[in-house]
Amino acid sequence: LIPVPNLPLPVNDALSDWFGDVHEIISKATIALIFLHVGAALKHHFINRDDILSRMVPFIRPRA
Repeated sequence: LIPVPNLPLPVNDALSDWFGDVHEIISKATIALIFLHVGAALKHHFINRDDILSRMVPFIRPRA
């Protein structure tokens, strides 16, 4: 969508592979943390029955 210029780094296949591996690990960890966060919010709402989710989402009313 938006063209981003390459970083002015020397071309090194080993370094490029390392950055690719780190990028893959960090992206998978971020996705896992998002799922964990959503799961924890749903656990608090449905199992613990507290008002954590209603404080995060404006259109959910707190329980009486």
